[in-house]
Order: sequence, then structure tokens, then C-alpha cells
Amino acid sequence: MCRNAFLYLLLSMLVACGNDTGSHRVDLRRGWRAVELADAFDRAAHLKPPSNRAEPELRVWEAPFLGNTTGYVISSGHAQTCSAQYRNDGLTASVEKAHCAVSDMPREKRHSALGLLPELSALNGRSWGCAVGGETIFVEGFVKRQRFAFLVGNPADCQDSGSFLVKQLVEVLRSPVSTNLNDHRSTHP
Repeated sequence: MCRNAFLYLLLSMLVACGNDTGSHRVDLRRGWRAVELADAFDRAAHLKPPSNRAEPELRVWEAPFLGNTTGYVISSGHAQTCSAQYRNDGLTASVEKAHCAVSDMPREKRHSALGLLPELSALNGRSWGCAVGGETIFVEGFVKRQRFAFLVGNPADCQDSGSFLVKQLVEVLRSPVSTNLNDHRSTHP
């Protein structure tokens, strides 16, 4: 009886693992590779890389420890807000599904966020954090036809210049209306 139950459980697990749920998984045992994680969000949300003649673009995903992930896709001419189901068990991260819709983000707010692109692109390839749990911010951008991607865990708890920059970006994105990039600049060591 016990042997049959074990075989049934094993068979059920194999069938479940064989079903394609549409999720995009990243093996974290090889490290937190920012580009792979950005790709997982892009595939789940059906976002394609900008064309060769495309304007600069910024993609940001805010993944809290619990709850839905919020995303933003921003260029000077348009913006989208997104939601995603991001899962992370410590060994594997996955984006189960994502959906983006046109946003009415004001032009000034888009301009403020895009104004950070040169500084954000300097963080390309980095993955860092300052506390366990909390929120992870995934940033991907395209400047002069070059892609960059990085991620930071709990930037609010960090004291480094890269984290301060990400906090500025998050302030711009979360603010009701942004009129000037300098309104969101904070001083840091």
C-alpha cells in the first residue's frame, strides 16, 4: 500500500513537472544573473527588445517579499504599467505570468525617470542587496542601442551610491506627479 502511494506521488510529480505552465525559470544556484532575470520578466510580459532605431527605454520591476510585482516600461513617447507573479524559493526564481497595459504616466514623470538612464547604465551586470527578504528591484534599460540590466535587494536598507540612485528612481515612479528630476535627487555620501 505504501509502495503504491509512493509510486503514485512520484508519477504525479513527474507529470506536474512535465507540464509547461508558461513560467520562465532562472536557476539561482548559478548566481543572480540580472540579464537572465530581466529576460524572464520580458518573456512573461511579451516585451521585445527595442528596434535598432528605438529611443531610450527603461524597464523596472518591483518585487516585494509578499504580494504582486509591479512593473514599468518607460520611453519618452509612452509608458506601460505591468503586474507579474514573481516567485523565488532561494534556488529558482520564476515569473509565472505578467501583463502590461498602457499607462497615463505624465510626460514629466517619464522624462525624470529616463534622465537617470546614464547613471543607471553604469550599474550594468551588478546584483547586490543589504538585507534578507524585503523587496528586490530589477532594472533593465536600453541606451544608444546598448542594453543594461542589474538588480538590488532592499535598496532602502543600503547606504551605497548605487542603492541611493535606485531609491531615487523608485521615488520618481511612485510619486503622484514628477515635474523635475532635481525634485527627486537625494544627497548621499
